[in-house]
Amino acid sequence: MPKIKGGGKKGSTLVGCKVNEELLNKIDTMLDQEPAPYASRAEFVYTLIAEYFGKDEQRKLEKEALIVFIKTDPDIADAIRERALAILSEDLKSATQDE
Repeated sequence: MPKIKGGGKKGSTLVGCKVNEELLNKIDTMLDQEPAPYASRAEFVYTLIAEYFGKDEQRKLEKEALIVFIKTDPDIADAIRERALAILSEDLKSATQDE
């Protein structure tokens, strides 16, 4: 299989991969800009995925990231749990008052 010059590190190659030259050029241009247009690599990758795959994939990623964030941050999980219990207790109070 032919080796295709890839973007990024000098001399890096992608073997047997289809390469979107326009996308690679865009990546190289973005990475060369000063000051960097993105706060982090994660933001950069996220933006590229959104542009490449579209808004539906972006929304899916947002939901997955939010779920992971909620699961891994104990303060957020506790706050959600407290609010859920408050809502449930309000529902129970209103249900018993209706009877």
